[in-house]
Amino acid sequence: MNKEFMGLLDEEQAKCLTLYELGLDFGNDVPITLNFVFELKISEYKLGQLVEKLSQDLQSNIFDGSPKPELLFYKGYILFKNISSLGLRQLRCKYAQESVRFAIFDYLLVGKEHESKRHFIERSHISRSYFYRMSSEINRVLYNIFHFDKNSSELEVRETIFDVYYYFFNGIIFPFSEYLVNVKELLSQLRLIFLKQLSPTQIEQLRYILAIQNIRIDSGKQFTLGIINDQNYYILEIKKILEEIYQINDLRLSEETEFLVGSMMINEIIRVNTQDFTSDFRIDITRMTKLEMQIVDDEVDISFNRVKLEKSFDMINFRALFPFFNGSTFFDHKKTSFFHDVYPNIDAIATKEIKFVLSKLERELLFENVNQIYYYFLFSLVDTIPANAFMDTVFITVDFSQGTLYTEYVKSRLMDLVSLNIVIDSTVFSRTDLYISDSYMANVYLPQVILQDPVHDSDWKQLANQIMKIKRIKYRNNGA
Repeated sequence: MNKEFMGLLDEEQAKCLTLYELGLDFGNDVPITLNFVFELKISEYKLGQLVEKLSQDLQSNIFDGSPKPELLFYKGYILFKNISSLGLRQLRCKYAQESVRFAIFDYLLVGKEHESKRHFIERSHISRSYFYRMSSEINRVLYNIFHFDKNSSELEVRETIFDVYYYFFNGIIFPFSEYLVNVKELLSQLRLIFLKQLSPTQIEQLRYILAIQNIRIDSGKQFTLGIINDQNYYILEIKKILEEIYQINDLRLSEETEFLVGSMMINEIIRVNTQDFTSDFRIDITRMTKLEMQIVDDEVDISFNRVKLEKSFDMINFRALFPFFNGSTFFDHKKTSFFHDVYPNIDAIATKEIKFVLSKLERELLFENVNQIYYYFLFSLVDTIPANAFMDTVFITVDFSQGTLYTEYVKSRLMDLVSLNIVIDSTVFSRTDLYISDSYMANVYLPQVILQDPVHDSDWKQLANQIMKIKRIKYRNNGA
């Protein structure tokens, strides 16, 4: 999603962000040869100009803290200093605020209900031809990311606005300042009916949802949900609050109330219970969860907390079926390979669950949302099913000649890797998969990791890689 979002910025800004991300990949004070900058598709001369612009932008006062980020360009390589993931987000926010292309996107999805096209073009000091050319390009980008076009529903419009603005501005500035008074008023009233203290991320997400609802109410476009029971406590209470703020008819008020309550359920601001759903929707959720549990039962033959997993699956299915899926993290498909290595059996179950859910949906989910649902399934399974439920447990013997004290130290540190599903022993058994010592033992016919010096971070990384290698072999040998 990240690279696609770059299409909403001006071309030079997008290249600067790509260059900054490259610096993050390599790390501070690491020379980067020009061979790695080829994806920018520019000459060395143009690269010099780009580095000069980025260097100037990095001196902006948007970068909190000291020292400020730096970018150095020598013949044959570039080098970053003092850059961070926070700096990337600050730079992304700065560019979105300054971008003419992003301003056109903002007008198309947020501003055109309140401003004429002619006035926007004059205010932005752009030509009509540039406006129409960029509008066409932005529509192409939005379709590639969200399958968004002129026929998209009102809820798809809101989802698109949320994802884009949350990506560019979250945690840096609040981009809907003109709606801040209404948002604060709504928040203060909503907090009176919540039964718990909201976390900072929940408050931030709710601020965005409230602002976007405020913006889009003026569009006049209606939508139908029919998912949450109209006698639900939160439906009744929040409807009273919205009625005082928005001057809209009863039908629209009911729609907007259900949208807000459903969005808060998605973000776990409000506890989800299947009894809160309409009968038809509850039947759909229950049926899906029952079939998903059957997939688990086919793979797991020991007892686990079924009630807890069923509730997790209910929530996942609600997220998948509710037509406003505002996911902002855990959407990188590349990272799934890590979980395939660490939890191969659970990864296999999560993958089956995903295929099942997609077969039951009437709408096509975004690729990133599919990845998020995969992570929901994976984390639910890891959190619920005991580590010994599968045959990919790795049994490790720790045996140091330095004596009990050092052996116990290494064993205690190995417990940091307990999430890799390992069992630690003090001697060799028939089940042992890996032998760790400070001396090579010719009569131990097992893979051995020899640690002759006090253990460093690089040793733990090597050990984790060795454990995952063994897990992959065992997984294949078990017929997976």
